[in-house]
Amino acid sequence: MTKLTHRYIARIVVEAKTALFIGTGETSLLKDALVVKDANGWPIIPGTSITGVLRHALEDAIEEKQKYKEIFGYQVGDKGLGSRLIVSNGHMMISEKIVAEGLMNEDYATVLAKFDNLPTRQHVKISAKGAAAKGGLFDNEVVYKGTRFMFEIELKGTSEDKEIWNKILETISDPLFRIGSGTRNGYGNLEILGALSYDED
Repeated sequence: MTKLTHRYIARIVVEAKTALFIGTGETSLLKDALVVKDANGWPIIPGTSITGVLRHALEDAIEEKQKYKEIFGYQVGDKGLGSRLIVSNGHMMISEKIVAEGLMNEDYATVLAKFDNLPTRQHVKISAKGAAAKGGLFDNEVVYKGTRFMFEIELKGTSEDKEIWNKILETISDPLFRIGSGTRNGYGNLEILGALSYDED
């Protein structure tokens, strides 16, 4: 097994340039689909969602297929390898310096009150005949355009992983990078506002 000698770390701040929807798969009495939220009830971007989109984007971009398997991990029968890439949840930014991570005190309740009742978007399922399907009207919560999130990425590896680390950062910076559901309808467009990256051995 290759000895891991380096750690590549980045802290990234993104802003939703369009509405954002990452669903829990759950419903409520008033809404058919709810967004993922933290313990405070405020929206988050799960690290697993970011990882999944990154993996999908890089699978076709990396010439040597084995590289991404060694980075993202895999399981084949009784053989497998754990992921060397760790992605934190994307927590909402309350201000330029404050992140809504962990339980927040009441000082921020007023500032974040608008996130207690997120807006909804309605959709209609179209039948094979090109008309609205019976019972096909549904709605889902969305996170406001302009909401900012901060997340961190860490890659454990060697000096030879510098190239793929840069590729990971480039992928996140790509204007076509999208998170969540409804990306074909314009949801999930994120823009990087700031990124601090460094590596250590």
